[in-house]
Amino acid sequence: MELDPSGYSNDSRGLALALLGRFNEAVEEFRFFLNRLEVEDAAAHDQYSPTRLEWIASLQAGRNPFDEETLQNLLNK
Repeated sequence: MELDPSGYSNDSRGLALALLGRFNEAVEEFRFFLNRLEVEDAAAHDQYSPTRLEWIASLQAGRNPFDEETLQNLLNK
């Protein structure tokens, strides 16, 4: 089985890990996602980095940033 080379799977894993309460691992996945985008797709990096950096800051502070509204917004995208 091959891993998704785009990095978007890291974003999804970050969300799943955060929802499981595994905040440190979620931060690693979101950082990996942003680092990959920075290299491979600057426009996508500019699009996603503001929210992911907010999520990282919340997770590092021990808070889950994924309230019901945030999850609904993600589902609608």
